[in-house]
Amino acid sequence: MNLTELISAIEQKHKNDGIEVNPPASQQQIDDFQRKIGFPLPHDFIEFYKICNGFYCNEDIFNMKSIEDMLEDPDDYVHSWFYFSDYMINSDLWLLRLNSDGHYEIFNVSDIEIVLTSSLNEFLEHFLQGNVFDKGGLYDWQEKLKTSLKLKDISHRENITLIDIIREYQSLADKAVQIFKKKYKVDNILEAWHSRVYERTGKLIEEGLYFYAFHGIGLKAHFKHKIVDFDFAWFPEPRHDGFDLWRLTSFIENQPNKYPDYQDKRKVEKEFTQLVNEGIIAKPILDQSTTLYFFKNTLDESQAIDEAIRSNLNSYNSQYRERNWFQKLFGIK
Repeated sequence: MNLTELISAIEQKHKNDGIEVNPPASQQQIDDFQRKIGFPLPHDFIEFYKICNGFYCNEDIFNMKSIEDMLEDPDDYVHSWFYFSDYMINSDLWLLRLNSDGHYEIFNVSDIEIVLTSSLNEFLEHFLQGNVFDKGGLYDWQEKLKTSLKLKDISHRENITLIDIIREYQSLADKAVQIFKKKYKVDNILEAWHSRVYERTGKLIEEGLYFYAFHGIGLKAHFKHKIVDFDFAWFPEPRHDGFDLWRLTSFIENQPNKYPDYQDKRKVEKEFTQLVNEGIIAKPILDQSTTLYFFKNTLDESQAIDEAIRSNLNSYNSQYRERNWFQKLFGIK
């Protein structure tokens, strides 16, 4: 069904229970709304508001909000998302957001990590099929998606390795770095912190960062269900894909449901040591020494180092290395 047919079918289904379909919104109202929320609406939302400026059903007290309703309450919208639907007068809400990749996502406020769809058509088809609570309806749809994701997660966990965990750790570290770079338009997020572009600790909720804390040469970033604590190393350009046994262990401990087989620290240490011995991960030779490991295939041959000769090289390098901005800032020789 197209949107016109869907709205007509919903109106027909609920005519005996009571439904109020609002007249279409004007182009001016739609333009004003887009300016207010700070991002363009997807085409299906624009089409919806041109057909009707929301509707209200007595059954389940389900409401597709009008543009005026959304603009009336500043809490209904912020940069990158807005509440477009609710039931029982905001007892539960559905939102549209524009993610960092430029894709639209519809989700329920009770579980922001379960993306229901990017299509308003699909959302309304489920409401037509089962309202809010019935089979095929909005909640039933969400639960089936959640179950499907859990099954995929279980299947994934059965084959997971420490290398997979390291790659997720690196991915989250990079996500945190990119959030600061994009939001504050900086190249070096540590230098920007020391230059007071932003505070040492804080929150960037809209970007998915529920808490952050800079420390020394690193950052601890709290996402909704994950925490990543990482340091930088200089090659001489800063890199944030390094890791060590302590940081990986802490990362794993914060996700016991995702990594149940790796809650035994001895298992993590054994596999970490095996990766070192097999030459898969290594510490690099740097002017400013580091305790961090990297995947060896990301290092130049001249950078990868055998552990047996590290201490001698560190002693030599400490005498001749050139100070970077961090060393100059803190007076490190």
